Amino acid sequence: MNIPQIKDIQRAYEIYQTRTTLSRQDIRELFGVGNTYAGLLKAVALQHEKDIGVVQYSTKTVRTEEAFEAWGIDIERIEKRIRELEK
Repeated sequence: MNIPQIKDIQRAYEIYQTRTTLSRQDIRELFGVGNTYAGLLKAVALQHEKDIGVVQYSTKTVRTEEAFEAWGIDIERIEKRIRELEK
């Protein structure tokens, strides 16, 4: 599955720092995609959680850290880019 680009890196960083779990709505905001594609992205993250042995309490949300990992989003790189933009 192709993971789309993040819509806004500042907002992505805020989401990462303020949410322990992500809903489909959060995923839609993060990537600027529709509900169906957000569901597919959530499924990728849920599968990743399962693969690494994370206990899943709900299929309605995914853990933020594991979701970013599943989607290949490097939060440290995002943080670095934000610092560069602020200069």
